[in-house]
Amino acid sequence: MLSVEAINTYASKMTIGGWLIGLAYYNWFAPNPEHVSWFGHAALIVGGMFVASIVIGGGMAMLMGLITKLATGDWEGSSHAFAWGAFISPVLAFFAAKYALKLAVFL
Repeated sequence: MLSVEAINTYASKMTIGGWLIGLAYYNWFAPNPEHVSWFGHAALIVGGMFVASIVIGGGMAMLMGLITKLATGDWEGSSHAFAWGAFISPVLAFFAAKYALKLAVFL
């Protein structure tokens, strides 16, 4: 079984992947994409990777740690909740990319 640190590393990488796939889906392959400048794209890609990984990935890790603490009495008592977080965080990042694109249009 993988350690919690290894699972969180995979979750962070998968969150970045979910972010990039979300940007591609909602902007580059959408039938009616939002018009964002090249600088806006660069900011969304580079800045968004860090923000999505930290905010979404870290938030899910904290939430799953709290659930594990409540269930087992230890923050790292079981890696099962963290594995679910590694599944959920890329999905959240995918959908967050849509709202980041809508926000980038107004900036």
